[in-house]
Amino acid sequence: MFAPPPMSWTGSCERPDVTETTTRRSGPSAIGSGGDLAVLRLPMPEEPLAECDGFACRHSGDRAGARASAPEPGTTTAEGHAWYRWLLGHHVSFGVWRLICGSLSGALAGADLAAELFDVYSALLLYSGSCTSQVYADAIRPRMMSCHSAFSGTWSRDYELVRTLLGPPLSRNRGTRLAVAVQFNRLVHMSVAKRLVPTGNSLLRDSGKAGVPPTDDERALFDLFFSTRRVSTCSVDFRTQMIERTDLILSDLAAQPVTTRHGRADLDRFQMGLRGKFERLVSITRQLTHEEGLCGMTEQEQAVFTADAMKAVPVSPELIDYVQQQAGPLSPTQRWLIDRTRALGQAFEMQIPPEQGQFLTLLARSIGASRIVEVGTFTGYSTLALAAGLGPEGQVLTCDLSDEWTAVAQEAWREAGVADRIELKLGRAADTLRALPTEPTIDLAFIDADKVGYVEYWELLVPRIRPGGLLLVDNVLYYGDAVSPDAVGNARAIREFNAHVLADDRVESVLLTIADGLTVARKKF
Repeated sequence: MFAPPPMSWTGSCERPDVTETTTRRSGPSAIGSGGDLAVLRLPMPEEPLAECDGFACRHSGDRAGARASAPEPGTTTAEGHAWYRWLLGHHVSFGVWRLICGSLSGALAGADLAAELFDVYSALLLYSGSCTSQVYADAIRPRMMSCHSAFSGTWSRDYELVRTLLGPPLSRNRGTRLAVAVQFNRLVHMSVAKRLVPTGNSLLRDSGKAGVPPTDDERALFDLFFSTRRVSTCSVDFRTQMIERTDLILSDLAAQPVTTRHGRADLDRFQMGLRGKFERLVSITRQLTHEEGLCGMTEQEQAVFTADAMKAVPVSPELIDYVQQQAGPLSPTQRWLIDRTRALGQAFEMQIPPEQGQFLTLLARSIGASRIVEVGTFTGYSTLALAAGLGPEGQVLTCDLSDEWTAVAQEAWREAGVADRIELKLGRAADTLRALPTEPTIDLAFIDADKVGYVEYWELLVPRIRPGGLLLVDNVLYYGDAVSPDAVGNARAIREFNAHVLADDRVESVLLTIADGLTVARKKF
């Protein structure tokens, strides 16, 4: 079947009566990391999140004790930092497992969501296990041994339920996104475990207890070791804890990215996108915990929210299929390119949907565009769409950094017969744009690249767009996270970019809820 949760590499604990809940901290400050993690509050896996108790619920983080905090830069040893990541990664994993259980049981959005959450769990494995084997041997494994000679991740209450629920969905969905995500997660587990413990066995195997079901005392010991208290928890409190800790991971990665190499191109490539996975987790947590109910809202606030929500159409998979059908049939080249990009795995999510491609074609054609600039090529689907809307003798200039992805794009362009109308520039997009003539000769520009660069790309393009020309910018909702004043990472960059556009009196603009949000701006002068 599938391997038990790989996060069985743990730290130390003093063993009290393990049947008694405790709020003792076992965080990284114990070994000088400078950071501190509050006790994680979770209900038992089979128990639902509690109903929220109105106004007080909004301050659950304040009433529940000290919040988690990150170590100050330069104040931690390698051992301290490793333990900080170990404990923090486990805390977030417990919450992710709970969300996976909800999706597998049908309470949430189903198998596709479970697949996405398994990818987040794989990212957490790479983050938590990013220390060297020597640091692991010095700082983490001894703590596990001092806590219990057979300490194991199989004692986790939350993942135990995940394993139970996995069987039926996988038997029905072999070869689907969920099965692929679970298999990839197992590969990550084995890779990290082999790197951290290159020789020898796990403590559980050495103890001779492998395959023996855990006892209630062992499950309780596992919770105690990871500073997890099983108490009634509402959805707002759950969300607060998850987002707070995920933000700490993002801050930690900004200061010290994970650079470990695993000797596999697929793992190393996946590891490059860790921040995006954790930013996505923040979005999923906000969305799903909100769906648990209008937690902490007054009756008046609920009435306003409900009235606003009634103006929007819920987006179901069936509705998406219908919208795509209304965009018209895809060409053989478009179908090939979609399938070819899907085969890349995790990167597929960067491709625009077919209806958005049709919209790009329509906009380019409606203004008679002959000079188009695209920032962010990927595998070339959006470039194909823009080229389809070109006027006679028109050209698309597209910018990207990747040889691998743009090789797929060039194959598609040749097959579609538009390769001679597309110029690809590899290198930093800002350098390519800066080298363009400063005269306003561009009819249309499309930005869909690194989010922190959006403002710079905008400022380089606006002066070069002709009056009446269009600027189109993708991902301006960023999974819905751009709405939050507390947005982090790419979501914060998008929020700042949206404010920048709104304040720019050179353009008139509208933000549309197409796909992940599309800004359409017209240059006024």
